[in-house]
Amino acid sequence: MEYKEEIWSGHGIFHLAKKDGQTKTILLNCEINTDIFEGFRVEFLDESANQEESYLVSYKDKVFTTHFGNPPVYFHLSFQERKEQLRLKYGYDESE
Repeated sequence: MEYKEEIWSGHGIFHLAKKDGQTKTILLNCEINTDIFEGFRVEFLDESANQEESYLVSYKDKVFTTHFGNPPVYFHLSFQERKEQLRLKYGYDESE
């Protein structure tokens, strides 16, 4: 399995899942301009992309905006909220 991480200036995330199982995630540290949006849109629309599992989401002024795709249902949760959700689901105790 190959892992590659790219970090750009701003707030957002592009996650591309491909039909062959490969994934690519880019964390954005800049606002999404037209060039960035179009580049991600082309990748998202490519026939090799699994559009059901891919997404582009930005965060600005405390608002998440899904530009395209399907972020996970737990995407908007804070780390602590997600941790508690998993604790309830799997029943682990942090003291263990």
